[in-house]
Amino acid sequence: MRISSLNDMYKRLQEYNTSLQQYNSKLQSELAAANETLKGVEREKAVIVEEISRLRGQYNSLQDQLASFKVVYEVKGCFFAYMDYTLVSRASQEETAKQKEALANEMGSLRTELQKARDDSDRQLLQVVVLMEEVAKYEDYTGRSASQLDCLTMKSTELEVKCSPRDELVRALQTSDLSATEMRNQFEEQNILICDLQNRLADAEQRLIEGEKLRKKLHNAILELKGNIRVFCRVRPLLPDEGSNGDSKSKDKNTPYMFDKVFMPDASQEDVFLEVSQLVQSALDGYKVCIFAYGRTGSGKTFTMMGSPGNSENNGLVPRSLEQIFETRQSLQSQGWKYELQVSMLEIYNETIYDLLSTNKSSSTENNSSGKQYTIKHDAQGNTHVSDLTIVDVRSSKEVSYLLEKAAQSR
Repeated sequence: MRISSLNDMYKRLQEYNTSLQQYNSKLQSELAAANETLKGVEREKAVIVEEISRLRGQYNSLQDQLASFKVVYEVKGCFFAYMDYTLVSRASQEETAKQKEALANEMGSLRTELQKARDDSDRQLLQVVVLMEEVAKYEDYTGRSASQLDCLTMKSTELEVKCSPRDELVRALQTSDLSATEMRNQFEEQNILICDLQNRLADAEQRLIEGEKLRKKLHNAILELKGNIRVFCRVRPLLPDEGSNGDSKSKDKNTPYMFDKVFMPDASQEDVFLEVSQLVQSALDGYKVCIFAYGRTGSGKTFTMMGSPGNSENNGLVPRSLEQIFETRQSLQSQGWKYELQVSMLEIYNETIYDLLSTNKSSSTENNSSGKQYTIKHDAQGNTHVSDLTIVDVRSSKEVSYLLEKAAQSR
């Protein structure tokens, strides 16, 4: 408590010392301004005195001119005495009257200007006297302030000497308080920054979700513009045992067909998949998609859909679609999307549904010992499904490949 009171007293003395110094500086500046004003008044006084001297000289000159005019008038009166005295006397009197009137007017104007100059000089002298009194008052006050300032400076020095042993402790306490304050400020800044980043992240996630919805909508609109049903034709190359002419064809009748796209024999599996990859994306976006191959035996349906075993470059539509599905699922997990994938496989043969993933080999409705009835049903939302069909959850393309092999063995 004693240290705190000494510090407060020391601070108050410093503040009072600072205020006295500021007031002294203000007085000094006002004194300088008063001196400048006094100098200006003295300069104006000198100008006024000079102007009075000039007016006096001009007045004396006019007096001399008036005297010369009187002499000339008298000489003219004597010289022309023998002439017609009446005529000359009248002309001279009129001219003299005009000159006297002009001189009288000029003298009156000069007297007015002289009186005005005297009044201005008296007013300036009065201002000089007032300013001198203020300067004397300021100098007296400044002298007293200087003496008080010296006294306070001595007291301040004595207090500094007395408080010097405690300065280290005070500085240590201030440093610790400052460190705690800085840490608290940094913590608050970090909290503000984290809140700002969280808000920006939430805003970015919201924009990302809205952008993904818009992308789905536009993607589906593009596919609808291309056509909800599209038919592609793929021409396979001739096999070695088919010869150069291939199968025999009828030349008597030509039937025209229209396709959305025709793949020539040199078209690769990737070229075919590029045309249907957008449909796979639509399926991921939640739209219903169906892709199937139609053709007679040996036309290349299995190669187009499945590809060649052991050759990744010849992978068909199904492996490539599965790869695209799982890659998209992996990339969208970081954005908060969650996909659950299920697989079911069936075969329709002789109008009978067979579950290709069932553990029971007897999957038909006629010889199914488990009593399962595979029927096609439609719900209120327009979804189509097959009842009692085996559904397997999958998490990778390898699991789906295994299920495809199992289904191929069950066909």
